[in-house]
Amino acid sequence: MKLHYTEFIIFICLNFSIISAEELLNQEYSLENSVQKVKVDFNIDGLDDIVEGYHSDSTFTALFISINKSGKKDTVSISIKLADSMNQIAFCGEKITIEVEKLDYDPVDIFGEELSGFIQSDELYGVRLSDGMCDSFLFFWNHNFKQLH
Repeated sequence: MKLHYTEFIIFICLNFSIISAEELLNQEYSLENSVQKVKVDFNIDGLDDIVEGYHSDSTFTALFISINKSGKKDTVSISIKLADSMNQIAFCGEKITIEVEKLDYDPVDIFGEELSGFIQSDELYGVRLSDGMCDSFLFFWNHNFKQLH
């Protein structure tokens, strides 16, 4: 079964989890397993947010960390299986990169359909997780729901 892009985004969004700083400290993330750390204002509040990536034996976890002006930290954790080309929601390879990209394109041209909450602008950025082998995963700030999609 092949998921359409909007079905895929809904699936991923339902699997997001907001975790606290304490929960982050209790999880098995270590600097040795960190592949990349990127700063980008993905939630459009004028402050840099952080995206960190971590490998385990079978998954890649991306932490989307935003700290608002009052110092409150919100974290969205997304885990995606590695080296599983038979799974629609997985990477084929094991070397994952975190890429920042301008959202200066029409999603209809790329995905063949409108993306709810997507705003085309050369001043807005999304985050793409890619293994360079299979389809990549794009995350952007959804302006309708005011959250990362």
